[in-house]
Amino acid sequence: MADSKPKGKAAKMKLGEMLVKHKVITKEQMKTAIERQKSMGGRLGQNLIYLNFVEEKVLLKFLANQLKINCINLNTMEIPPEVQKLIPLDTMQRLGVLPVRKERNMLYIGMTDPSNIEAITELEFSLGMKIVPLAMAESQWIYASAFFLEKGWGKETLAKTEYSPRAKGDDYNLLSLMQDLLSRGGSDIHLSAGVAPTFRILDKLIRLDYPALTAGKIQKLLYDVLQPQQREIVGSRLEADLALSIEHIGRFRLNTYHQRGNLAAALRYVVEDIPSLKALNIPPWMADFTTRKQGLILIVSPSGHGKSTTVASLIDVINSTRRVNIVTLEDPVEFIHHHRKSNVNQRELGTDTASFHDGIKYIFRQDPDVISIGDTRDLESISTALTAAETGHLVIAAMHTSSAAATIDRIIDVFPADQQNQVRNQLADSLLVIFSQRLVPRADGKGRILVYEKLVNSYRIANAIREERVHLIKTQTSGSHEDFSSIETGLAQLVNRGIITYDEGRKFAQDPKSYDLMTRK
Repeated sequence: MADSKPKGKAAKMKLGEMLVKHKVITKEQMKTAIERQKSMGGRLGQNLIYLNFVEEKVLLKFLANQLKINCINLNTMEIPPEVQKLIPLDTMQRLGVLPVRKERNMLYIGMTDPSNIEAITELEFSLGMKIVPLAMAESQWIYASAFFLEKGWGKETLAKTEYSPRAKGDDYNLLSLMQDLLSRGGSDIHLSAGVAPTFRILDKLIRLDYPALTAGKIQKLLYDVLQPQQREIVGSRLEADLALSIEHIGRFRLNTYHQRGNLAAALRYVVEDIPSLKALNIPPWMADFTTRKQGLILIVSPSGHGKSTTVASLIDVINSTRRVNIVTLEDPVEFIHHHRKSNVNQRELGTDTASFHDGIKYIFRQDPDVISIGDTRDLESISTALTAAETGHLVIAAMHTSSAAATIDRIIDVFPADQQNQVRNQLADSLLVIFSQRLVPRADGKGRILVYEKLVNSYRIANAIREERVHLIKTQTSGSHEDFSSIETGLAQLVNRGIITYDEGRKFAQDPKSYDLMTRK
């Protein structure tokens, strides 16, 4: 092995600069990877690999050649506990490094970015040893990290026979699946008996190269990370929603259910940092509604199209700009809001309140200025949202509906027939905006972009609600209007700008003929 720091001019350059200079990637590709890194996290190399701008083995060989250092392969070595303990676990996670061998006053370190001179200097200063960097594959670091999170840092030897990033056997756990998902930029993990673990990446399902799961394996994967109370919930219910917070990995929303009599699960990664409205491609005018003292803001979409993220972003705007008391009712809590200008009290079903009924019943006694309801699903929650919006509260609620018109119909229809006229008047008076959103795959394959339909309450809209003419708003409005803009308008704009393809956009159009006219097809 080499026993020195990176040498030559390359040692003074950052990873992205080196890759651009030697034409491994373009400047535009580096810019795209950096933008994704800012929004999704991870290291630059990890994002370049995910975006298919460079293969992992090509990147590893390039770094070793340019920096005149060696590569390491964890399949051919062991890392004993005494070597692991030389670096704190949080430092390993933060810097993307792994101690592999100590010789006298030299410590050999596997690094996913061995061009990071700042990291090497920090380690030398804090450890009082000479650091010898070694190029290390991102995938190997991820799986090693999952091994230590499960077994404990500095407790068990990472043996060569224990480790393979693409093992085809049964030797994997939920932590390694989580790490693998995040390394690929995925959003969901599906565990179902009779099929291999499956990831959702850019809205596509990818089956892993593992044996088909059994009900027993699924239970073991889950129970290894669940707390005793959570295990009891999963074992006693046919369906359950839980929140998982895994140190050094992140937060996941877990839903367990049964299919064909067997336990199954779906896990969704929850981004730790709450994205800004701009990062979500939500128009600036939506922030104006967060300044209102009272009224109803509805965020709607089918499942998996970012409602929870949009609600969290709106709450974050209020938390950062207003001095109010915010009470949320969530199942489960996904994004963590820290108290800033506002007090944010997040209540989770099953943990902070016994039931949705109790949470709704007592919410007015908690002196809220702003109320957020994670899923407005039935008469009780809808009725509470309307009453709160009428009586001096700003209410932000999410609903599973397909459009603004369908949302209004859903709200009205949930009430008995003899109450529906009263509810129409309540809604016409209290509604601020319905924001119906979709996440559509980008044409360049780099994630999904938000497109929306808006319905902003106005004199015209309020009358349409009272007179049961909401379904006519779309046919009476061409293009974008101050109080209404259709999903087809948003889709067509993205198609005409080349951001999404015509075919992808048409999948989300509710009026294909109108969509075709707008896209000139």
